[in-house]
Amino acid sequence: MAQEASTIARPYAEAVFDRARETGSLDQWSDMLAFIAAIMQDDTLKELVNNPNMTDAQITELVLDIAGDRLSEEGANLVRLLVENDRLGIVPQVAQQFEDLKSREQGRLDVLVTTAFPLSEAQSGIIADALK
Repeated sequence: MAQEASTIARPYAEAVFDRARETGSLDQWSDMLAFIAAIMQDDTLKELVNNPNMTDAQITELVLDIAGDRLSEEGANLVRLLVENDRLGIVPQVAQQFEDLKSREQGRLDVLVTTAFPLSEAQSGIIADALK
């Protein structure tokens, strides 16, 4: 199921990334996607979104009301599109894939270094230099 959600999320993430890059709003989109993903983790909201008695219009209105002014018009349009296509639940995967694309674009690499002992500043510097 997780693999399927990632596959479904990819075109959305790529489209949003392309638009964000074209408009110079990568950070704004990061914030908007992270916010939508966070609210979609709420169990009560998940129940409402998955309730067959809720219409697309009601779900859209609910999410946009919760978001308030945290979404741009394009962000609100993304919410509408995801609701219309019954894809609102994949927002966390869209957000993660967007961040991966953004990191690649900016030449950033997130790494996790696990050591038996705390690293000194010099050791951290050596590792950072090697990664550059």
